[in-house]
Amino acid sequence: MEPVPTGQDPRSALDRQALRALLDAQRDRIGVYARTRPSRPHAPADPSADPPPPVPAPVQELLDAFPAAALLVAPLLGADGRITDFLYLTQNTRAVAYSRTHVPAASVSHWSGPVRLFDRFPVLEDTGLPRMLADAHHERAPQGPEIVEWFIPRAEGPPARLSNDVVVAPCGDHLLVT
Repeated sequence: MEPVPTGQDPRSALDRQALRALLDAQRDRIGVYARTRPSRPHAPADPSADPPPPVPAPVQELLDAFPAAALLVAPLLGADGRITDFLYLTQNTRAVAYSRTHVPAASVSHWSGPVRLFDRFPVLEDTGLPRMLADAHHERAPQGPEIVEWFIPRAEGPPARLSNDVVVAPCGDHLLVT
């Protein structure tokens, strides 16, 4: 136990020590979870499927003018019309800036174009986001705001914890995630 500095209330010093111990224990539990969480296998991409067309420049310009971080996602539908996955088409400049300041370096690969959303961000698969995406698509109505929290493993140290209010809104045949 640390000595109590002169002039400081011994009870508040003990309270701070107890809080530090609780936070350290919670960080350790989160770290163990993030390191041991099994990844879910994804169905391989259909080799006969055509790649999505590029996002038109005016759409990208509109996204970049949007005052919040935003992703444009397309639902991938099976022959029966059910959602099989989501394709991450693009992001705006605010999403790129958010990623640079909040996401640990090297935890997400460099953007190389459209990719399955949960292949790029597997940690989001166990959040409320998949349900929000499906509901926005099926109901054709905005979903949220809802707090979505996820943990991103780091090469060293405890995982980064991110928590944001997320809104998913239909946008034509696509979904806008902010």
